[in-house]
Amino acid sequence: MTNPLGDGFLREQQLAFALYKAGERIRSELDTALSNCFAVNFLQFSLMLVVATCVEQTPAKIARRLRVDPAVVTRALDKLEALDLVDRKRTSTDRRIVLISLTESGAKVFDDLCQAAGTVLTSRLSNFTEGQAGQLDNLLALFTA
Repeated sequence: MTNPLGDGFLREQQLAFALYKAGERIRSELDTALSNCFAVNFLQFSLMLVVATCVEQTPAKIARRLRVDPAVVTRALDKLEALDLVDRKRTSTDRRIVLISLTESGAKVFDDLCQAAGTVLTSRLSNFTEGQAGQLDNLLALFTA
């Protein structure tokens, strides 16, 4: 019987599942490491990463960048603000616009979070040779281009 989805579908489906599984495993390990040390989960860390690396971030821009619902960003911001890690400020030119920034303590915690995330990722790549890690990087760049 011929596969109605095409001959390449099974291979593509297996590749997609392998990528999903790898991503989920890394996210889970990052979530555990971050929440155990800093009471911040992977999504909140991702939000802080966007704020730390991009200029003039609004909740809507963060939601688009992370590909999540704006309500998810609002809840994450509420928690991060309660921890004094981020600050929300309305712009003076348009009071409807809220800009998000890291607080001073948020910037310090963010540096520690990056160290913890780096440890997890280094551990994940420890079984790769230098060449394999470079090859993976190149292949993922091609895949996401």
